[in-house]
Amino acid sequence: MNTQTDKLSVTCVFYDGACPLCSKEVKLYKKLAANDKLRGEYKEDADIEWIDISKSQTELKEEGIKYADAMQLMHVKDASGVHQVGIDAVLTVWDQIPYYRKLSKFLKSVPLLHPLLDKAYRFTARHRLKITKGNTEEYSK
Repeated sequence: MNTQTDKLSVTCVFYDGACPLCSKEVKLYKKLAANDKLRGEYKEDADIEWIDISKSQTELKEEGIKYADAMQLMHVKDASGVHQVGIDAVLTVWDQIPYYRKLSKFLKSVPLLHPLLDKAYRFTARHRLKITKGNTEEYSK
């Protein structure tokens, strides 16, 4: 991200690279996005910058996002500069990833699903290290 214009044309995903579940998910998304480009089906507005907050918190500070908050729930700054958190952040990413675009569109079209998805996401996020037996030291700060 070199200029303010670049920042507004890129979706920034702040994720915990030290979390095995998070890293695996991001790796899949990157692979699907790369395959999308190879097939020539790449969405012009699907530029995503993946920011591993376990390595650096500089970008979080620049965006005014607290590290503790970002370690609890996924944060995304969409291409318009709007911050999304939790399930809304996930759906924002899905909007740009092949195979997930249609699912995201469907999930957003059923308003009653959103509260259920949000609860499921928050539960998974809260217990992600227990689920994957990851390092919990990072999260006790």
